[in-house]
Amino acid sequence: MNCKICNTSSKHLENHHIIPKSRGGEDSESNLIKICSKCHGLAHDVSFSNDRGGLIKDSINRNKNIEIEAVKWMNKNPEIIENKMNNLYYEDVDKHMLMLFLLEKCKIKSSDFVKWCKNEKVTFKTSFTF
Repeated sequence: MNCKICNTSSKHLENHHIIPKSRGGEDSESNLIKICSKCHGLAHDVSFSNDRGGLIKDSINRNKNIEIEAVKWMNKNPEIIENKMNNLYYEDVDKHMLMLFLLEKCKIKSSDFVKWCKNEKVTFKTSFTF
């Protein structure tokens, strides 16, 4: 995919609210655009500068690195993921189907999914429009 601002191709685009949530914007598809971390930092005015380019940029980079590490873990541990999903299926088919749907629609961050696979407590926050 390409960044909607600079058109740079990237596998790691971030959701940016067109109308900020603090101003009543929703998490709906019509209020989100996919942009690269550089443009995301600029969109949020990285004026809280430091020697690395800004506090917001630091946070974005830190979160990006966490997600990259989570994807690496998932690629190295498919059997754990399969067991976890199979167990969920036998415990609660509806939750299993919901998890598959959320994963398919990319509504769960990789890092949160890995935490769940490692039996850590995770709260998934998402909204849908039907």
